Amino acid sequence: MASQLYLSNYLDSRFRPSVQVDSKAIEDFYANAVVPEAKARGQEPPTLEAAHDLIQEALVQRGINEQAEKWLKESRARLHVEILLDGGSK
Repeated sequence: MASQLYLSNYLDSRFRPSVQVDSKAIEDFYANAVVPEAKARGQEPPTLEAAHDLIQEALVQRGINEQAEKWLKESRARLHVEILLDGGSK
């Protein structure tokens, strides 16, 4: 649990500053995800203003996840692991 929290905090601090979410992305997410989901549940969708901060954070988290996945994939390609068994023999 502690290692997951550490990793989450590390990825957040590494990638959050580079994730940019503009008003158009927030409006698109609202129109294409929030409103249809609320209507599918038979509920009145929240206003864009009411949902703005939650949508922005969701899009930031999505951006962090995408950048982290890309970073991990690139890191794995450069990584070389050698496993030594029995006191140094392969």
